[in-house]
Amino acid sequence: MFMKKRTNKIFLLMAFASVFSFSGRAQETLSLPQLIDRVLTENYQVKIVRNEALLAANNNTLGNAGFLPTLDIQAANSNAANNTHQELFNGTVRDGDNAKSKTYSAYAEVTWTIFDGFKMFAQRDKLSLLEQIGTIDARYFMEQTIADVSKAYFQLVRELALLDNLRKSCAVSRFRVRLEEKKLRVGSGTALDYNLALVDYHSDSLDVIDQEQAIKRLQIDLNRLTRRDPDLNFVPADRTLKMEGIVGKDSLTELAILANKDIKLALIQELIAEKNVRIQQASRYPQVDVYGRYSYSKQTNEVGVTQLNRSYGRTFGVTVRLNLYNGGALNKAIENQHIVAENSVLTRQNTTELIAADVLDKYYEYQSLVKQQALAESNIQLALKSQQIAQEQLGKGAISGYDFRQMQLSVINAQNRLTQLMLSIKNLEIEIARLTGKLERLL
Repeated sequence: MFMKKRTNKIFLLMAFASVFSFSGRAQETLSLPQLIDRVLTENYQVKIVRNEALLAANNNTLGNAGFLPTLDIQAANSNAANNTHQELFNGTVRDGDNAKSKTYSAYAEVTWTIFDGFKMFAQRDKLSLLEQIGTIDARYFMEQTIADVSKAYFQLVRELALLDNLRKSCAVSRFRVRLEEKKLRVGSGTALDYNLALVDYHSDSLDVIDQEQAIKRLQIDLNRLTRRDPDLNFVPADRTLKMEGIVGKDSLTELAILANKDIKLALIQELIAEKNVRIQQASRYPQVDVYGRYSYSKQTNEVGVTQLNRSYGRTFGVTVRLNLYNGGALNKAIENQHIVAENSVLTRQNTTELIAADVLDKYYEYQSLVKQQALAESNIQLALKSQQIAQEQLGKGAISGYDFRQMQLSVINAQNRLTQLMLSIKNLEIEIARLTGKLERLL
């Protein structure tokens, strides 16, 4: 019996040390703005998206649109050695054994399209629109990243609150163990009640250890996103989930439609489709190019009519090209671009309706969660008061350890329900802020 009690006390001390070991580690405190700033400056995916937007900006030039002339320079040097036999009309015969011939040539040529049916103007507008798409994609990727990091941050706040609740429950279980041990010593308790109390305390201790691991896993994920040491231990500066509230549903829908990425992209795709129509229609006009060329050539021959032939000078002129018929392909291409433009309009209208429905659904879900939060807070107060009464009754022997455990579990469940509700509300606030382009108000 003595060895059994000693073993139980050892387990009790080990559980006590495990439960409170997490709070004793060195920790760094990070606020949400600090975390987000680190992600936006260090995260690999964010850097890749920014580079992709930069590529679109780099492609938006006058040269790619066709406004600027092209300049080509070429030089060549060729050498030949041939065995030749020539019979001229005057009867002269010329033979050459390994006769050498050398040619040098070089030229510089400028070509400039001065009219292409306004294609270059439409192409420049299209490149500007593609640059806008790159900017929008980068911006919304970063906003989604901010939302994801914010959710993970507040998830960590919630998990720490849950850990605090579990530790408080452990303290209550430890009180019960000590009470049953005391009753057992004075002869008013039973070994069964003491063992059951010890089992419940061990179970609560295991829950605390498991919760600590869940917190560590979240910390590792956030450290990876911010390119920090994965084993770095930190805690959020916020220790509670503060609700910011949302605007009315009409304003919410209007803001979401104005800020929505897919709607903005659909509008740009409409404009791009119009530019593509103009680009295709440009083929119905003549294309006018001006060109200038300066060339130099020199040829020497050991056998032949001429021993030296050298020429140099400039050439310039105008070229006009007009396609009169290409099998109707141009008309079909223009017709297809009109269809693409119509689809872009339909896509935008469909997306607008989907966004309105999605925002409305989130609005009513938020209202429901807020009501549930008020009830959950009231329920916790009742549960804590009932636990206090049960604790007193347990000390007097008015209730059994089983009944007390049920009361204790009801407190834990009520606390967990409240923290989960508050996290769900916070996540909805973040998602609604992202949809309406108002993420900065949460930071």
